Amino acid sequence: MSAIAVWAVAAGVVGARLYHVVTSFEKYRSNPGDALFIWRGGLGIPGGLFAGVLVGLYAVHRRGLDRSIVLAASAPAIALAQSIGRWGNWWNQELFGGPTDLPWALEIAPEKLPDGMTIGTTFHPTFLYESVWNLMLCLALLLVDRRRNMTGGGLFAMYVLGYGVGRFWIEGLRIDPTTEFGPWRLNQWMAVLSAAAAAIWLFCFRHHLRTSTGAAGFVSHADTESAMA
Repeated sequence: MSAIAVWAVAAGVVGARLYHVVTSFEKYRSNPGDALFIWRGGLGIPGGLFAGVLVGLYAVHRRGLDRSIVLAASAPAIALAQSIGRWGNWWNQELFGGPTDLPWALEIAPEKLPDGMTIGTTFHPTFLYESVWNLMLCLALLLVDRRRNMTGGGLFAMYVLGYGVGRFWIEGLRIDPTTEFGPWRLNQWMAVLSAAAAAIWLFCFRHHLRTSTGAAGFVSHADTESAMA
């Protein structure tokens, strides 16, 4: 798993950077070389997940491992990693939401305030919302895995669905400039498409198990142990 993670994480960083550069191309049009300065910030989770999972699956295939088992093991781990990683936004005072007076509102240094905002304005800590959401998603996936043995990548699909739902509403709170299409921000569209694809996959997965084994789409650990015995 460590050898697979080395390739998956490295690919995830590259994919995340490419996603950010492509979706924020105007920022780098005059100075393309700045796209290499990753330490200055700018990583897009959708690109990181896509590249990381793709390369990770290739590494799994090269080692002759079961892809569905590795995906199931990775799902809660990725959610936990995202929960921890989101705190980088707090250190950088970036990617926060609109103004709010809630008790947990975020204070921003004067030099980090968006244009037009007065000193003392507090904002939605969207990084905190996403961190908590991902932590709860991690725990939910572990609970599901303890009670149901979801084969065929079902647990990973649940992760994609759960993350997409959370990212959609949290993204809608953010006020940082980004590409928009119609009523939604780009990452909201990505969240909707990803969640929809995962939901469709889960539906087909359940239907396949019903028709092929007569099960309800999930196989319990107890059933698996009984069958092995």
